[in-house]
Amino acid sequence: MVAAIAALDGVVFAGRFDGFGRPLEVVAPDGAMAVLQPWTYAAHLAALRDCVVAEPEGLVLDRARFAAHVLAASGLAPAAQGWLRPLALWWAAGGEEDALATADGPVDLGPARAQLRPWTEGERLSALGAALVRGGAAGDYLDAVGYLDAMVRRSLVALDPPLALAALDSRATARLLAATIALNIHDPAADPLLSGALPAAAVEATLGLCRALGWTPAQVLAAPAAEVQRLLALVGMPAPAAAPLPRATGLATLPDAVVFTFAEDAA
Repeated sequence: MVAAIAALDGVVFAGRFDGFGRPLEVVAPDGAMAVLQPWTYAAHLAALRDCVVAEPEGLVLDRARFAAHVLAASGLAPAAQGWLRPLALWWAAGGEEDALATADGPVDLGPARAQLRPWTEGERLSALGAALVRGGAAGDYLDAVGYLDAMVRRSLVALDPPLALAALDSRATARLLAATIALNIHDPAADPLLSGALPAAAVEATLGLCRALGWTPAQVLAAPAAEVQRLLALVGMPAPAAAPLPRATGLATLPDAVVFTFAEDAA
C-alpha cells in the first residue's frame, strides 16, 4: 500500500515503508518506483569516513556526498535521482527520531537490545593512539570514524538476539551510536561541577570530599544529598587532640640512664 513516508524540505515522499530493515519503495515524480536498500552500520561508518571534513569549527558532514553514498549503495545514480537525496539522508539517519538518553539497562535498538558499558580510560587511550594517523601531506590527523567505531565495539557487551554489528539497520545504528556517545562522551555544559552554574565553594566542597574519601565526582553526585551534607560536616570538624604520651618516671628519667628491655622468650 502506497502511503506518505516523510515530509522533507517541503516535499512529501510517498511509497511503501516496512521498517528500516526492509527495502524502501518510493514513488518518483514520474510515477515510477525507486528502491532504497537497508542502510547498515558498516555502510554508515564507511560513508562517514569519506564524507566527514575537519573544519575550524569542528567536524562537518558533507551531506550531498553522503547522500550520494546512500543512493549508490542502492544502485541509484545521484545525478538522475537528485529528488531523492533528502529522503536518502532521512533513511540513513534512521528517521527523525530523537536521540535516546543513556539507560541503566539494555538499550532498545528495534531488532535487538544492546547491553552497554562505559569504556575505560585505558581503552580510550588505546583507541586514541590507534586512530592517530601520522605523516602525510596534511600532517597528523585523527581518524574520528575509527575512534567512534572503537568506542562502540568496546562498549557493546552483547546484542540480544546476537545480531552482527555490521549488519544493523539505520534505526538500530542511530540508537546505538546515540546511546554509546551519551555513555562515554562527557558534556561539560550538562555537568553541574563544570558548567559554571554552581558557586565555587560548592565545587571545592565536592573536590574536598573526593580527596578525603577517595571517591570520584560521580560517586559524590550519586550519593543521597543528606548523606553528603553529613559527610561535609564531618570532614569540616576539627580533628580531636591526640592523647599525651605517658611520661617516664624513676631512674629511667636520669640523663645518663641506660634502659634495658627484656622480651619474654616465646619458646
